[in-house]
Amino acid sequence: MPERTSLSGRRIKPRYLIYFGKLPGLDVHIFFTTTSQVSYYLKGPRKQIPYYLFPEEHPCFNKECVLDVEVAYFISEDELKKFEGEIEIKGCLSIKEFKQCLRTITYTDLYLDKRVYNYLRELLLFL
Repeated sequence: MPERTSLSGRRIKPRYLIYFGKLPGLDVHIFFTTTSQVSYYLKGPRKQIPYYLFPEEHPCFNKECVLDVEVAYFISEDELKKFEGEIEIKGCLSIKEFKQCLRTITYTDLYLDKRVYNYLRELLLFL
C-alpha cells in the first residue's frame, strides 16, 4: 500500500487489523491492531500489559508483531465502505490463535467498554 497522508499532512501508517466481528446493537465492526514494537512488551514501557506475539514466520504478517490490546477500532458499515479497495485480507488466524487473542484482550477489561468486553467474552466461550 502506498504511503498516504491525512488532510493535516500527517502520515497514515499502514497497519494490520484483526477482525473480531460486529458488535450487536451498536452496528459497528470491532478491530484490534498490531504493533511491531515487540520490545516495548517484552522489556519496555508496556511490559505490564498482556500481549500475544505473532512470530516473524506467521503467514498473516510480514514481521514479528504483537496484538495491541490498548488500541481497538470500532468502524461502522459506512466507514468500512470508504476503505473498499484499500483493505487487503492477508489471511486468517487459526481458531487456537483467535481464542488466544480473545483471552489476551479480555484478560483485563481496563481498556474496553463493558459491552465490548462482554461480547468478546461471549465469543470466546462460544468458540
